[in-house]
Amino acid sequence: GTGDWHSEVIFTSDHPKGPYRPAASNPILSQRYLDPDRENKVDWAGHADLVEGPDGKYYGVFLAIRPNAENRVNIGRETFILPVDWSGKYPVFENGLIPLEPKQKMPQGVA
Repeated sequence: GTGDWHSEVIFTSDHPKGPYRPAASNPILSQRYLDPDRENKVDWAGHADLVEGPDGKYYGVFLAIRPNAENRVNIGRETFILPVDWSGKYPVFENGLIPLEPKQKMPQGVA
């Protein structure tokens, strides 16, 4: 499911069966703390996957919505992409905790 408290979090473990520890930086992607009345909002971001692009950089592909003025979601969840910085221990979605714009630049090498 999805909703206005939707987010993406990350956990790590030394073993596939755990125990798992949450990252101190969780959530790594969320719009829940932002002004609900902001314009052109992209909201309810989550269900993310991390991928390496043809340019060798990491990206997060995730679902989110763009509600209309009546807070209805005419076309349902859409797929979005953001650059991810994985230079530290945990991945960090660039712009993942600030208002998302409806359009982002396409990664180099993607047709």
